[in-house]
Amino acid sequence: MCKEDRLILFLAAVMLVAGVFGLITGTGCVEAQPLEAQRPRRDPAYCEAACSNLKALGCEEGKDLVFGGARHTCAADCLETQNNGHAMNAKCISRVTSCNQVHTVCGE
Repeated sequence: MCKEDRLILFLAAVMLVAGVFGLITGTGCVEAQPLEAQRPRRDPAYCEAACSNLKALGCEEGKDLVFGGARHTCAADCLETQNNGHAMNAKCISRVTSCNQVHTVCGE
């Protein structure tokens, strides 16, 4: 085996060891995480604050709804939706400063 072959074999062994070490320690790949505000969460404790903010901003989403003659408040709808397993990101919505941020920042 010539000198160049040994060098190639040595480099291949180093790369193999580095790759195995990377797999074991989990440092091989880093997944990009979405921004916190873009991940809808179930946070029913913020329904009242979110709806109050939406109403203060004059957003359509903050208005009460009427189904079959029964009035549903924004907060009640928020709670029911989240209790049924759907995230609304109410904490984020409680902090928006414009109506379009409900969709662009909070992911709703």
